Amino acid sequence: SRILAQRLATTRGRVEAPGVTVAVFARAGISGKSLVAASLAGLLQEFSGRRTVLLRLLANAPSARRSVSLETLAAEPGDRLCARAKACAGGFHCLDVALSTETSESTFTAALDQIASKLQEEFPTVVFDLGSRTVVTLESAAEVADVIVEVSDAASKTKSPRLPERVRHFLVVNRYHADAPSIPINHCEPFVIRPD
Repeated sequence: SRILAQRLATTRGRVEAPGVTVAVFARAGISGKSLVAASLAGLLQEFSGRRTVLLRLLANAPSARRSVSLETLAAEPGDRLCARAKACAGGFHCLDVALSTETSESTFTAALDQIASKLQEEFPTVVFDLGSRTVVTLESAAEVADVIVEVSDAASKTKSPRLPERVRHFLVVNRYHADAPSIPINHCEPFVIRPD
């Protein structure tokens, strides 16, 4: 995560824009997504010096019942929304969002885009921890993010003909999964989470 965060924080273009959104995505059953999202949030704040918020989408989890719904947050004024973000141990801020299983993909992307725009008034960097048991697809993540970080057990990115050219897509292979390929760890893609 450190090397990926350094690359994101020092790359010219969209990352140096007034605000940047990073979506961490994984197919159902792939672990490591929340670890990567939290690590990136902390490291991006450290390397860029800009305030960062981690937006965790929760579905069907006990903590989702204690969280505010996606639709409610999208309708809130920006200052109230930013005030909901609480400081986390990593120095960045966190905001948990409850996502109902009935939320359509179009409603999801519209609400997430509104939330990101409002949060960027106070937090220039927004990292989405996209729940793997939600309506999230790679394409819907690309609609709201400047950068997609895909956590996978395969050595190749998910193919999608609908990804906009402006969206950068990085791959992180989690070697924790028994069927994940053996890949040498280096400073280039794919990034690797070691099994130990």
